[in-house]
Amino acid sequence: MKYSETTQATAKFVGIEIPEGLAKRNFYFLYSASFLISMLMVFPAVIQPVFLKEIIGIPDKNAGAINSLLQNMSQIATLFLAGVVGFLSDRFGRRYMLLRGVIFTGLFFILFGYSKEIGIALGIPPQYAIYPLRFLLGVGLIFTWPHLTPLVADYTFKSSRGKAMAAYGLSMGIGAILAFGILGQLPQLLGIYESFYAVAIVAFTAALVAKRGIVDRIPEEKKKEKGKFRELFSLLSKSPSLKASYVATFVGRADTPILRLLTMVWLVTVAESHGVTPVKATGFGGLIMMVFALMSMLSNLITGPLVDKIGRMATLMISMLSSTIGFTILFTFHNPFSWLICLPIGLIGFGMSGVVIGANTLAADAAPRHLVGTVIGGVNTVQSVGIIILLQSAGMIRDILSVQTAFIFKAVINAFTLLWFIVIKKKCDDELGLKKPVESSLSAKA
Repeated sequence: MKYSETTQATAKFVGIEIPEGLAKRNFYFLYSASFLISMLMVFPAVIQPVFLKEIIGIPDKNAGAINSLLQNMSQIATLFLAGVVGFLSDRFGRRYMLLRGVIFTGLFFILFGYSKEIGIALGIPPQYAIYPLRFLLGVGLIFTWPHLTPLVADYTFKSSRGKAMAAYGLSMGIGAILAFGILGQLPQLLGIYESFYAVAIVAFTAALVAKRGIVDRIPEEKKKEKGKFRELFSLLSKSPSLKASYVATFVGRADTPILRLLTMVWLVTVAESHGVTPVKATGFGGLIMMVFALMSMLSNLITGPLVDKIGRMATLMISMLSSTIGFTILFTFHNPFSWLICLPIGLIGFGMSGVVIGANTLAADAAPRHLVGTVIGGVNTVQSVGIIILLQSAGMIRDILSVQTAFIFKAVINAFTLLWFIVIKKKCDDELGLKKPVESSLSAKA
């Protein structure tokens, strides 16, 4: 869809101004696709620990490092492909890429579920066959979810972008709740193998939703331009807001995989000592992780408007503080089956979502319209580097010391990041403040 940068709002969707050429149905379908894709993103962390223990047969003493490395297959795929995906997104359109990505993701979920059988057929030990197949699943995912944030940016004006990002986060949060609450129970209700087929059906449903109601809204000049990675680096060197966005992404996005994966590994590996089977422990983990998802959703409702009212950096700081407190409290727990563990998990969920909203909005604000996809591609690359380093470090700390030490490690990293945010807040606020009159004058001239 072609559009002019000076188009006006024609209506509103839950407080979000709808630009000319779009309708409410486009927002419904966008957020519905986000909801379904969120389930795809969460499911590996839910199924992986019990899958590795019960089907692949990895030893408990190495569960932290192996689960972390396997989870990082997605991040390695993202690291190599995020920039390319951002360029292709600008070049060919978000919808075109999203449709293909989500279909391949569904197929790769099924293949990953049969890692053991595929490995045996090829003469490869199952504990090694899981890595290339998990990497392929990561490739499918990286061609799927990164298009959602640029779509939200394309669909909105800056004045209501924070609300739009919050609605996006809300839809992702609801998807995560159902992923933990429903998909997390599937291994004990249907079986481990059947769970992979169930999530593949979710992926194919997401493809139908995207095909039915998502449209591209990219300026024609954006499609004609090549990916300007050099321009991105130049922008990054000059923009404190973009630096803050990338640092927040590097540190904050690792909260989710560290919490989800290490908590599930913790539950599965100590299950028998608490008189619980690993499969039932996975179900319990899904329930307590619903608290994480619920608090993430609440965070979207609160921090989304805050981003527009008190500013991007202030929201980032509040959110990072919440996550830091959560990891610090989690350090004191020794029984993962205690319902009290929901308190720190909820604080981390609240903080994580606020960091994501603040960082994404900062990146979208700092990006020229023709570089939105490339800038978001950079965000995704930075996210992958952060998760690879921090998640793998946390997994190794868990195996060498304890899971509690891994949690306090993340709390310390978050605390130092929060201090840096305090130092650069004024520069970021000044940069964003200077942009507003410029944009207003351009609109007036148009």
